[in-house]
Amino acid sequence: MDNQKMKEVYQKHLKKYSSRLTSLASTVEKAYRDAEENGNTVFALGSATGALLEEAKPILIFIAALMLSGTHLVLGVYPMGIAFVSAVGKHMLWAYAGAAVGSLFGDFPAISIAVYTLIVCLRRLTAIITEPDRALSDFEDGMKLKLASALIAGATLGAYGTITDGFSFTSLAALLIYIAVPPSLTFLYTCTLSSQSSDATVLYEETSRGALTVSLVMSLRALTAGAINPAVISAFFASVYITRKHGMLKGALIGIFFGLVGSPSLAPTYSIAAIVSGILFSSSPYIAVASATLASVSWAIYAGGYGSAAGVVPSVVIGGIAASAAVYGNFFNAPNTAASYSLPHSAVLRAEQMKEADTDSLLASEAKAFTELSDMLHRLSVKLCRPTSSDIRETVRSVRDTLCLSCDIFEECKRKNGSLISDSWTELSAAISENGTVSREALPSELSEVCIRSESICPMLSEKLASMLQSLIDTDKTETMALDYRATASVLSDLIERRRAEFSIDEALSKALFSRLRDEKISARQVIVYGGRHKTVFISAIKLSGLHIGEDDLRALASDACGCEFLSPEFELRDTEICVTLHSARSYSVIHASASAAEAESRACGDSSRFFTSSDGHFNALISDGMGSGHDAAVTSGICALFIEKMLCAGNSASVTLKMLNSMIRSKRAECSATVDLCELDLITGDASFYKSGAAPSVILRGDEIFKVESHTLPVGIIRTLDAQKTKLKAEIGDLIVMFSDGIAESDEDSAWLYSLLFELRDRKCEAIADAIVAEAEKRYKRKDDATVCVIRIAPPEGDSRYELNR
Repeated sequence: MDNQKMKEVYQKHLKKYSSRLTSLASTVEKAYRDAEENGNTVFALGSATGALLEEAKPILIFIAALMLSGTHLVLGVYPMGIAFVSAVGKHMLWAYAGAAVGSLFGDFPAISIAVYTLIVCLRRLTAIITEPDRALSDFEDGMKLKLASALIAGATLGAYGTITDGFSFTSLAALLIYIAVPPSLTFLYTCTLSSQSSDATVLYEETSRGALTVSLVMSLRALTAGAINPAVISAFFASVYITRKHGMLKGALIGIFFGLVGSPSLAPTYSIAAIVSGILFSSSPYIAVASATLASVSWAIYAGGYGSAAGVVPSVVIGGIAASAAVYGNFFNAPNTAASYSLPHSAVLRAEQMKEADTDSLLASEAKAFTELSDMLHRLSVKLCRPTSSDIRETVRSVRDTLCLSCDIFEECKRKNGSLISDSWTELSAAISENGTVSREALPSELSEVCIRSESICPMLSEKLASMLQSLIDTDKTETMALDYRATASVLSDLIERRRAEFSIDEALSKALFSRLRDEKISARQVIVYGGRHKTVFISAIKLSGLHIGEDDLRALASDACGCEFLSPEFELRDTEICVTLHSARSYSVIHASASAAEAESRACGDSSRFFTSSDGHFNALISDGMGSGHDAAVTSGICALFIEKMLCAGNSASVTLKMLNSMIRSKRAECSATVDLCELDLITGDASFYKSGAAPSVILRGDEIFKVESHTLPVGIIRTLDAQKTKLKAEIGDLIVMFSDGIAESDEDSAWLYSLLFELRDRKCEAIADAIVAEAEKRYKRKDDATVCVIRIAPPEGDSRYELNR
């Protein structure tokens, strides 16, 4: 070819690619402009990026093939690259090139590249034979051919590994995986990667996209840089995004798969994010994403501890930031639904009831699944921590070799009693396997009579078997996973019960209030009272002409009918009708103070105390005493106090929170435990609940009487099952509650001075009472232990002047 023709070809190709680049730039610009007119800058940039990626599909196919071909599953098998190349239709050669490059990072680069070449040749040659007129670049083959290509390629690569590994058990298991997994994944990938799947069912399409998404997220694990894990970021973002677009159930399901391919102990992280965001998206997308992030971070810290969570939490936070940016960019818009504001109130109420019932059913199913999974894992853990017959035989053989080979008469004994000794050791192994223990009685009489070192056999066997059992327990994480899943089930079950209690309609009160309104000549279309401790009243369609009482009279009427105090009513005007909503008011408030002193020889106080009020109107006072004193005790008690505060403020019940705390502490290998002394006061009803786990008694001063609340329980983290006692009573305005650690007083004999001091100081401010108790304890006990005291005075609601209390 002369220079002129080469120049013409060059110019022709240059013009072609220049035209394509110009068209691409125009498409991206148009997408940006259109989105900017209807949205914001972030949305416009996202739309432009989407248009660019649409034109760059071949490159995306190349990158996906590269990542999947370098990703291995169990036993070091690489089936996903085979499935991807077998399933892809258009841009087949790009997928082949990406898989070939990715193979360079695998175990068998040469044979892997040969296998991918085999897939291309099989599909191409079969197409040439069956469809001679098809273009060479057309790889849109039928499903059967794709599955056959994946099966042949997988079997080839598996057989190569089996032969090179000498037909070991591991290589044979890998061969089975290579035969089964690539065709299965090919079937799942094909719907997403082929243009001939337009008639596929919705379930197949969604399953295909989910399988490919999970595979790609799994392939990102290799790109981890320090504490930043792209797989975690993508999994979190995808779980929340799918929840928003396709519902909470699908988001939770794919979240579980994301967790399982990552870290099994953290498997619920993404499903929890999906459930939390799914519940809160209707309130605010920003609140939903923030709450999902916080819930996932909390679970990661709880399930994996601070050490393991350090590699997950930063990535979850980045995923939350990315999801928030997507919310700001309008990419998290909910699917279009018919507006319900024009529907009658009864229809809206019915829809809400159905929604609540569906949500409860879903959460109940999740809780049941986690409970069953926990039971299964617990049974599995028991089996895994039990030595097998093979383990016992190997241990007995090790002890025999140790004793015999170091014996002075080994050769002579072997010559005279070789067969007898060997049979005796075998009999001993069988006896230990059957009985599960090592005892002198299990030693065969022949071995006792012949072996001059028989006295050493049982002690050495006991030591070896104990060491092996401890090793099995230390390496088995199944029990920890069982506790994690059990805790998740408890949280979900507790959430269901609380939601049912707070949102169930009270028909009796609804009828009673309706009758009271009718007696007052107030006509309303519907009256609904729902909730348990926190009641909400909704009165719909009151005629303006018929409302002849003020808001204070209406509130008093509702309070009298329902037996509780309400806040000022909220009015909503609809044409000529009024809708009224009333919420329960708090009937109590608290005044509180605390004081602490460290043990004499320690700089840090091992006790932690906290006061906090949850959003649902529960005031909590807490003292946690870390076992021992000093820094370690302070850290343990501080973690316990922080965990309890965050869990209770998130809406969890105290009993579930303490069970989770016990499981968390038990899952740590280090020796750590702490007492828990928790007082939970319902500011609406006045119900006070004391939860004590290894804690010192508390006292309540009411008028001229004093009451003691105590329990005989162990600190959290000592035993597998939580040992805590709950004491419930009705608080009264004016009550003085004093909680203290065992550095103040441990018994009735030690508490006599405390009771006298309380009667003497009961009219003083809480700060003065707390300081005086700690000062007196220092004098009496010379600061032999950390000392902490919390003083709580029950007061009327703020703004109520019926009582004059010293605040």
